[in-house]
Amino acid sequence: MTANEAFDAGVTALGREDHPTAIASLLAARAAAPRDTEIAAALEAARTASGSHVHVDAPLPVGTTDFALLLVLVNIALCIAIGRRVQKSLLIISLAVWLVALGAWVAWHVAQPTYVVVTGADTKTYAANDTDSLERYRLSRGDELVLLESRDGWLKVEGPEGPAYVAAKEVVQTTHLASPSRR
Repeated sequence: MTANEAFDAGVTALGREDHPTAIASLLAARAAAPRDTEIAAALEAARTASGSHVHVDAPLPVGTTDFALLLVLVNIALCIAIGRRVQKSLLIISLAVWLVALGAWVAWHVAQPTYVVVTGADTKTYAANDTDSLERYRLSRGDELVLLESRDGWLKVEGPEGPAYVAAKEVVQTTHLASPSRR
């Protein structure tokens, strides 16, 4: 799903007052276009309308386009350095910058969390993936959490009071897009 499609789905869901779906769609849109102010404003409006109190946000990632531009510039510097046969130190520094930028880009794609948005009002969380286990805390409709693990119809999430388990049927899951692009 592109940023525009996810944004449109989120705004439509917000118009229907389906806040969990709106938040989930707008999180996907923000993942695809992290610097888009229109998406950020719609996401904040959905969060406000839902009355959500739990916001677990990852730091704003640097866009793929920014890394591509950096890699192009470093490659140009490497070509100039090789063409002019300049000092080895400049060549080594340019190569190191290229490797760091590539590593950061790969880490950004690997480290992006998956979010879940609570769909039920007064949703219970548990200490284990069983309703007979100790109840940890309750969540409100529209609360956002980071997914830590998924198994047997249960999701382990990072909530306001630490990790807990919630039934998968109680949340809408939204994943970040594999290859974000600018809107």
